[in-house]
Amino acid sequence: MSRFRSIFPGGTNTETVCSMADVRIFPGWDDWSAAEPDLRALLSDQIVGELGVAFDAAVEWHEGQTRPAGEPYWQHLLQVLQVLASGLGVNDVDLLRAGLLHDVVEDTPGTGADLVARFGERTAGLVEAVTIPEVRSGESKDEVRTAYLAKLARAPRDVLLLKLSDRYSNVQRLHTHPRVAKQRSYYAETVERFVPLASVDELLDGLFKHWADAYSYLMGPVDSIETADKLAAALHREQVDKSGEPYVDHVRGAAAIARANGARTDQQMAALLHDTVEDTACTLAQLRDLGGPDSVVDMVDALTRRTGESHDDYLTRLTRTPDAVLVKRADIEHNISPSRQSQLDPATQDRLRQKYAHAVRVLDEATTTPRLELTSIPLPISAQITTDAPKPNAEPHDRPPPPRRRTQRARPPQRARPARGAPTRAIGTRRTDPPIRPHPTLSRTRSRRTLRISAPTCTTTTPCPACNTSATPARNLPRRTMSWRAAM
Repeated sequence: MSRFRSIFPGGTNTETVCSMADVRIFPGWDDWSAAEPDLRALLSDQIVGELGVAFDAAVEWHEGQTRPAGEPYWQHLLQVLQVLASGLGVNDVDLLRAGLLHDVVEDTPGTGADLVARFGERTAGLVEAVTIPEVRSGESKDEVRTAYLAKLARAPRDVLLLKLSDRYSNVQRLHTHPRVAKQRSYYAETVERFVPLASVDELLDGLFKHWADAYSYLMGPVDSIETADKLAAALHREQVDKSGEPYVDHVRGAAAIARANGARTDQQMAALLHDTVEDTACTLAQLRDLGGPDSVVDMVDALTRRTGESHDDYLTRLTRTPDAVLVKRADIEHNISPSRQSQLDPATQDRLRQKYAHAVRVLDEATTTPRLELTSIPLPISAQITTDAPKPNAEPHDRPPPPRRRTQRARPPQRARPARGAPTRAIGTRRTDPPIRPHPTLSRTRSRRTLRISAPTCTTTTPCPACNTSATPARNLPRRTMSWRAAM
């Protein structure tokens, strides 16, 4: 840890990688009971009561429907109502009701006549104005949509407010859509068609311009620090860390520490995105579809802790991707910075301090100890030329000598061994032991009665590298025979 450079000498500031326009989010409400008190602070009790009736009808029509990210459809309707009432300050009951009912004709069995009967002609007319017509015979879906958008550009102000509120609810969390291709096409259409229409209202104009800048990473591949920063900001926008600070500040701080310690561009990008898969709905496949470099995706994968994976197993797996180790060190360095630790209670500080100290020890051991693969360990010569070679991690000297193998003719039955000091064979009998050839590669000396091969003494019992003959200590051979010691 001491050799890792920190950018928090005073423990106060977090250096950001690049500037990022803030995007306002209208999350809506969990249900109508949560929305009602806030609406009563803005609207009359009578209007709130009528909106409650419209909301119940919308929930009934949209029953069982969900949004692309999986949330119930009625949450989108409450978001549109929040944009109109809280964001734009609308108090027109028909326009507010249309915000709750704007998809009834287009996406449910409900009809315009049903709306007229229950909520009046003006509410039904506003809904009809923002409803995309059905595709008729001889028409294509694209042609119908193009004509609809052209007509919308000439619509009155209240219709534009309704449609732009609907559109902003759809795009404010565009990153949650599961298909990257749809994110890109929806972004392009919004920038081309709806951002110009937002000039009808000053607040909407600012909302859409900030949004277009924040999601501009969808215009091309996420292959730079700037686009990675914008993607991280979008994914972590509504998250906070343990100290209550915006979570995006943590990943930006980790990226800044990594850069201060010599990180490459792809490592800084991985630092910005290191928690996207673990803590958001984004997946590794989406990162690739967004154009993230393979090295960045691999590092993010290594930095992502699997479900059910222990902390030690996670760290061990992470060290197998060396480029990710620097990013993890930067992550830890930012987590233990005084500015973040001071916001936590003492028990949490102590627990995290021990956790990160252990992680640093594991990373230190992994980076200081060379990792050897079995394929990089040279095998003994004898093991390379024989099929019965010992394993690389076995000690040949500790193993019993292999049985001596003979390739000559079978030896006749042996007589009883004479007592110690007696001649090895009777005088005049013929020798039956096969002759032993001197080793071709060893130096030889001749004496008058015994041929002995001189070689360094070794107790190795592995086969000889030249003739593939097992070594046997000379003292085990009969006199007047060839004796030798194999040298490895």
